Amino acid sequence: MKPLLFFLVVFAAQSANLADSLTGRLGLKADYLSVGIASLVCAALIARRHTAIIALASLLMILASLPASMMANMFDRDYLYGLFIAVLVAPYVADRFE
Repeated sequence: MKPLLFFLVVFAAQSANLADSLTGRLGLKADYLSVGIASLVCAALIARRHTAIIALASLLMILASLPASMMANMFDRDYLYGLFIAVLVAPYVADRFE
């Protein structure tokens, strides 16, 4: 159930600002199919993680997807997207070093 909710949060956040979304910044075609596939991959990466990690990743994605006028230059979107990806990948990197 948690991965489905996370998928919906990521998909909705990326779809709301489709022209300037994470998939567009990574150089992928900014359409609903690529956003859906990227959201599915993110949900699969975080599927069995703790609820706090899922909440943090959801918050980062929502903050990164806000329009630039709402951000008021508080945070750079690229840094928020980088933190989002780091939260998704860090548990797998930590498992490899143990």
